[in-house]
Formats: sequence, structure tokens, C-alpha cells
Amino acid sequence: MREASSAAPTNAAVPLVDEDNAAAFLGVSPRTMQRWRLEGCGPSYLRLGRLCRYDRADLEEYVRACRERGILRLRLAHGRGRGVQRAAVVRTLGSLPGVLSFEDAPPESGGWGATVVVLVGDPTSSVL
Repeated sequence: MREASSAAPTNAAVPLVDEDNAAAFLGVSPRTMQRWRLEGCGPSYLRLGRLCRYDRADLEEYVRACRERGILRLRLAHGRGRGVQRAAVVRTLGSLPGVLSFEDAPPESGGWGATVVVLVGDPTSSVL
């Protein structure tokens, strides 16, 4: 966990994601995010008073960590809405190394409200 620091420059804007959007990006419930924080696992976060916020780069790093651990199939839920979150997820996935493919989830797994991602295995990993 990273604590907010007063030493950070005031003009450095870091886009932070709230718990609901972070959970949607990772395809888990907000309650799972809370449990991960209590257990000391999951992506890094910032505590701002009573609120928890996630840096998008930390969420991307979490996807990379899944790849390194041999978790090669992910379902990222972003909701249906107007497609803004979906577009951001697709844009991010397109720029991440190690992403083999991604497509809309099948209807029983969220349809166009979620994206199924297949990652390339880490060649240095011993996990098959």
C-alpha cells in the first residue's frame, strides 16, 4: 500500500481510479477489492482519508503480475454503458506487452460489458 505523501509535487496529476472502476477493470467485485486490501494482496492503492484510490498503472502492473504467475486468461468487466470504459480497456490492452488476444466476453459472461483477455505465457516462468 502506498500512503499519500505531502512531498509529491502539487502539479503532478496522476489519474486515480475509484474502487468500483478498479474492480470493474479487473473483473472482480468491490468487495473482493476490499478483501484483498485486508489480506495484503491485490493491486497497490492510495488511501486518501477514508477513500481508497488506484493508479491505472498499478492495475496494469497487476495484469502483468498475473501473467508472470501463470494466470493467462482474465475477464475484465467494464460495464455496458456508453462504451467509454470499454474503449479505455481496449486501448490499454492494445498497448500492453504480453497480451495475445482480447475480445468481448460470451453472453453468459457479460457479453460486450466484459472483455476476455488471453495473455502470452512468461518464458521465464516455471508455471505451465
